[in-house]
Amino acid sequence: MIFLGSRVVAVFTYSTNPIEYGTYISSVHTVGVALGCSIAAFTPIIQSVASWRKANMLYPMWKALCTALPHIAFYPPRSRLVDALLPHDGQLRLHRRLVEIRDGLLIMRGWASRVDIDHILAVIAEEEVPRDQSEAVATACWLKVALAAHRAGLPHAEHALDLARRGGSDGDSELDWLREVANVWSTPLVERCVSAVNARRPQEERA
Repeated sequence: MIFLGSRVVAVFTYSTNPIEYGTYISSVHTVGVALGCSIAAFTPIIQSVASWRKANMLYPMWKALCTALPHIAFYPPRSRLVDALLPHDGQLRLHRRLVEIRDGLLIMRGWASRVDIDHILAVIAEEEVPRDQSEAVATACWLKVALAAHRAGLPHAEHALDLARRGGSDGDSELDWLREVANVWSTPLVERCVSAVNARRPQEERA
């Protein structure tokens, strides 16, 4: 519009300034269009790389759940290197991973008893875990304890505890929550918590 306006003004004046001004404006516009098209072309690649990184961060927790509950996985888990290098739609894989982890959480809560949760909360209090990390640590702990109980062949509780209530109302908030849990999944704190809880179980349950 500015370029057209400069041409209209040039019709009613002898000065060359409007034409020169319009030329400069059109040049900037041309560069801007080219730059915008370049950004639009690279956006899907950037989004795919970001999705790959987020899915890779969730891999250890996701694999543990899919190994224990193979039916929740659309594809069986592969080694981390193969999983990271195989070509695939990064955003679709991340979406599937979020759904599969959530399914696993809802199922595995049936193998974490009230006694286990009380022990986990007691260990977290003893360790003086920061408040902003306590729920993520508790979630990682009860999930690992439940996985151990599942491997030991312990029965599923008839009335599962409401342990998977945290999450999100959309994909972004769900991802943010699961990343918090994934960040503490392999930490020494969580390993100590799981070992302490499993050690307090009756001998016949740990066999």
